[in-house]
Amino acid sequence: MRLTGIVSHGNGTGKTRLMTSVAEHWPGRFAAVKFTTVVKDGKFCPRDVAKTCACTQLHDDYSVIDDLPTLDVENTDTGRMLKAGLSPVRWCLARPATHAAAWAHLRELIPDDAELLTEGNTAMHVVPSDRLVFVVNPCVPRAAWKDDWKELAQRSSVIIVNEAPEAIGRRRPASEEQRQASLAEVQEATSGLPRVVARLEAPFADWAGPLVESLFDGR
Repeated sequence: MRLTGIVSHGNGTGKTRLMTSVAEHWPGRFAAVKFTTVVKDGKFCPRDVAKTCACTQLHDDYSVIDDLPTLDVENTDTGRMLKAGLSPVRWCLARPATHAAAWAHLRELIPDDAELLTEGNTAMHVVPSDRLVFVVNPCVPRAAWKDDWKELAQRSSVIIVNEAPEAIGRRRPASEEQRQASLAEVQEATSGLPRVVARLEAPFADWAGPLVESLFDGR
């Protein structure tokens, strides 16, 4: 198995769009896992397009969702992954500190020869990966950044800058001053790492270049 983890500093950066773009560039090649950390039932819990709390799918310390009616819902991350041709797609919900056990179970459900893309930060502190790709969207308000972003960014092979206000949903985008400060902070934390500026809504071939293409191609 070859695992590439897509990580970021928060929601609305473009992680899912990067995964679907890769899948569209190499049809039928990649599998996917979306990791969701459920902090507390009903509080700070991710919600699907119907505003249903993700913890309703969590039946123990972790749950692995593989049924199509749950995954293939329009305008959800897993629905977009399936539509782009990622297969199989799994959604793993886990409470904090249970990602290692969740991965041990999940690993049995994925073919040994799979080329796997994953989305989610917390799991990648314990799940072994061949490489990490860090996506930063400076339009995300600084208050919404995750505390663990710097460690993951520093472990990454490349920083992809996706300045896309539309990706952050209904939140008010950060001001120009805040965007520049955020980019400067990421640059300082990851000096020496290659940085690629992209509009992830564009086809992969339009922006990726040899470096990013080689990271995902792995050949």
